Amino acid sequence: MAIDFSQLRRAEDPYPPIFIIYGGEGLGKTSFAGEWPNPFYVRTGANERPPVGVDMMSFGLTETYSEFLDQIDWMLEADHDRLTFVLDTVDSLEALVIDEACARHGWQTISDGKFAEPKNATAEIWREVIKKLTELKTAGYAVVLIAHVTTKTDPGVTTDSYPRYRLNLRMQDDANSLAHAADIVGFIHQRVSIQKEAGGFHKDNVKKRGEGSGERLIGIEERPGFIAKNRHKLTGALPYKAGQGYAVFQPHIIEPYGRVVQGADEEQEAA
Repeated sequence: MAIDFSQLRRAEDPYPPIFIIYGGEGLGKTSFAGEWPNPFYVRTGANERPPVGVDMMSFGLTETYSEFLDQIDWMLEADHDRLTFVLDTVDSLEALVIDEACARHGWQTISDGKFAEPKNATAEIWREVIKKLTELKTAGYAVVLIAHVTTKTDPGVTTDSYPRYRLNLRMQDDANSLAHAADIVGFIHQRVSIQKEAGGFHKDNVKKRGEGSGERLIGIEERPGFIAKNRHKLTGALPYKAGQGYAVFQPHIIEPYGRVVQGADEEQEAA
């Protein structure tokens, strides 16, 4: 597409966000996603499901990459009242992406690819995923992607190496690409304090244990201990309480408004 030099506009984002929420088990990732307006739930893992009391509409288990794309197309093209696209989970989708890469290249497993072939094959498909998610965003839908967490040691630039929480994807380059495309990457975790106590007679024999009240936070600004980001000038970590998560972010984002259906205004006026 050629640049139209007659259309110089302010560079701003007038669309709802792509939000990645990731963290450990049972911290409220799916509950948080269910608080967004009119969620459409895309389930890519057999063991993924909303907790009791979280009501989301769904077509059931997604078993192939094509079925995943079909549901995005349904949301973009069909007449419906859904406003938020919820994926549960990114890590389960990665398995479908790997299956698709193998099918395209005639591999039995991803390990059959030589040298950088597996990495390049999955990267190509994730670019397709990101393009479709961006289409949802620019059509007026919010996108909430749920992911589990893993740790990986980062080489320190001016320090020793240290562990860091990040998205639980096998291909970390793909995880980085997805995080880059998101408007908000939130790390949900509990507030923890470290208690020390003497472990013996020697002064250096100290035992440590983690303690906490169960208070949950969503980190939305990068820290040495975890990956996070936002494009909304938010800082630090925001508190998360069940039923109030979306309300915390609502004042800072463009709320989803969905696709304008042709003829909807006329039908409403006629009614």
